[in-house]
Amino acid sequence: MARITNAGKALFAQSDANNQPVEIDTFIWAHIPGLDHTQPENPDEPWPTAEQIQHSEAPTQAGFINGDTVVWSSVLGSTVGTWSFNWLGLGNRASNTLVAVVYLPEQTKTATLNGAMGDNLTKNFAVQYRDLADLTGITINADTWQIDWTARLQGIDERERESNRDIYGRTCFWTDGFKVQEKTPGNYELLAGNGYVEGVRIATDRMNLATGTLPQDVWIDVRLEGGIHGVSAAVDLVVSKNSQSDYVDSVGVQHYLVQLASINAAGQITDHRRVIEAGADLISYLSRTATEQHGGWSRKATRNDVLNGTGDGFVTPADLQARLAKLYGVFPGVMVEFAGREDQIEDGWALCDGQGTTSNGIAIPDRRNRFTVGGGGDYEYGETGGSDSRTTSNSGSHDHDLTIHEGGQHDHNVTVYGHALTVDEMPSHIHKTIGNGWQNGGKSGAYGDGGSLVNDSSAVGGNRPHAHNADIANSGNHSHNATLDSNGNHNHTVTVVPRYYATCYIIKL
Repeated sequence: MARITNAGKALFAQSDANNQPVEIDTFIWAHIPGLDHTQPENPDEPWPTAEQIQHSEAPTQAGFINGDTVVWSSVLGSTVGTWSFNWLGLGNRASNTLVAVVYLPEQTKTATLNGAMGDNLTKNFAVQYRDLADLTGITINADTWQIDWTARLQGIDERERESNRDIYGRTCFWTDGFKVQEKTPGNYELLAGNGYVEGVRIATDRMNLATGTLPQDVWIDVRLEGGIHGVSAAVDLVVSKNSQSDYVDSVGVQHYLVQLASINAAGQITDHRRVIEAGADLISYLSRTATEQHGGWSRKATRNDVLNGTGDGFVTPADLQARLAKLYGVFPGVMVEFAGREDQIEDGWALCDGQGTTSNGIAIPDRRNRFTVGGGGDYEYGETGGSDSRTTSNSGSHDHDLTIHEGGQHDHNVTVYGHALTVDEMPSHIHKTIGNGWQNGGKSGAYGDGGSLVNDSSAVGGNRPHAHNADIANSGNHSHNATLDSNGNHNHTVTVVPRYYATCYIIKL
């Protein structure tokens, strides 16, 4: 806050007594040779001489902060200058009275000249005196026009930096921008290009890099520096064996430290930059189809990140496919049945024919003409065996006892039907009749009690159809023993293949 001079206090008191407003109509910019700005302002400071005054004009605006404090403001455009000043004054030209004064470090106001842009400069005088708003007749509140442009511009710069940080992350370098490489044996350089560090866009020309004794780490110190023409990025190289960290300097400027590379004792370079192959057109880079070598919209995580379900790096379609395959159980080495033909097998799959390996090194088994048994118990993984038939072992020469079990008391009836025997087939025989009565020529008779008649017929034969009924007498309960003769050494072969339907066994490559 400016200091009110004794002459200014007297002017305020006189105006108050006369009930007349005080008119502050002159804003003075001066250069006082030998002025010590660290000393308090002189309460009897005189109006500066014409030689000392660099510029004077009416205040651009005035407004009250409260009833006792009033602000006068002066805005100088880029057409004003060029000169230096270290003194500001506020006065009434009619009475040539200096009302308030402030000492400043020497500064320069520049004007636009020969294509070099000048600066705009705003200075405010805040003067405090009892009932000063009423004394000066100021009725405008300073809040309606007093804007801290410095804070506003810094806020715009910070919002832009934060927006860039959201897009590019902590660091992002275009192709070879800021890459450290060996120029000649033992000599290193930094390649030209662009990049972003904490949202600050930086650029560099190709430059030599002094590394000193190896090993060394190469860092850059990035910051936004403000000047009279605006804010721009500043970059310094830092070569050090010590780890570097972000910091705020003595004037409140934020510095961001990023490691570009490491150079070991043998001169080998490890690049620590986060690089995108975008060239100058980020939109084209982001919108193109992702591949194993180049990114696209789907690039969000590294291969390990995707497979593990974590991380915020990059991913290609092949990585995404691998992750989805793992989620759904279709990963390299999985075998399934396929109902189609061998020539209908899709890409990424192969017939299980014992040829080759999968992408993760699993040998492709030969599943043709084979069923599957679960391994890990009685069977080793990958073990093969079995056959289409089963042969019994040789049991040597041997006999088999055959017993026909008794069938109980029974009869056997035998009837020989309707075959006309030839004479040669029928042996000579007689028919004998045994009975208690007889019949002959239509006559019958009886032979006494207990008698019997045995009648032998004459021999019969001939080529005439006839039948024989025979009763086999009851022989009671009995068994039949039978012996199967030995067949010598021998084997028995049995087919063991069940009903089947043949399909292709295929494996994920």
